[in-house]
Amino acid sequence: MISLALSLSLFAAALGVTVALHGYVGYGIAAGILLFLASNFVLARAIGKRMEAQMRAVGDLLGKGQTERAVALLKATYPLTRWQFLLRGQVDGQIGVILYAQRKFDEALPYLEKSSNRHWMARAMLAVTYLRKKQIEAMDQVFKKAIAANRKEGMLASLYAYCLLKLGRPDEAQVVLLEGLKKLAGDARLEANLKAIQNRKPIKMKSYGDLWYQFHLERPAGALMGQQPRGPQPHIRRKMLRR
Repeated sequence: MISLALSLSLFAAALGVTVALHGYVGYGIAAGILLFLASNFVLARAIGKRMEAQMRAVGDLLGKGQTERAVALLKATYPLTRWQFLLRGQVDGQIGVILYAQRKFDEALPYLEKSSNRHWMARAMLAVTYLRKKQIEAMDQVFKKAIAANRKEGMLASLYAYCLLKLGRPDEAQVVLLEGLKKLAGDARLEANLKAIQNRKPIKMKSYGDLWYQFHLERPAGALMGQQPRGPQPHIRRKMLRR
């Protein structure tokens, strides 16, 4: 992206100038690397701060129920995404999450498909969308890649196990939870879900709260009693860049 191209240009310039002045390539490489790292850090920090400010504004709009304005504001950040690797996938993922949470599944799909593997919520929603469409092989691939990229997100393992149980694959669901516990030893929710499978009982996802209900695989208790509960707010990632 632009930030990388700029940093590489500075590296090349530092290398050329240093070699011309001192006649030694080693000095030039050292100076180039230093300038490359410094410029990349400064650019990433500046872009990250601007994106965090935008995400706070998006969160405020969603809190007011202004989803269309929130999506428009996210799309307005597209010019910034040219400066940093993976950033466009994060923004598209966030748009997909908002649309999916509003039950606009078809509209959300292209954004979810373009989302970054690091945006675990977007990838999980994409996998569930494939489940709804009975594209099971695609669902498996998305879940596996998302779990590999987000090893500390226990809900991904629980959600994948839940979907596998829906498909009549309890042995595979148990393996997914066991693998999750290798990375998140002591996770009470993973342990409870694993025990449920071992006892041939359905796993419970309610302990994940609003995050769970955003997938629209189960309705909140109020809806089951004929009430009209307020839907969960879309999950917002305020920090788009991992430094």
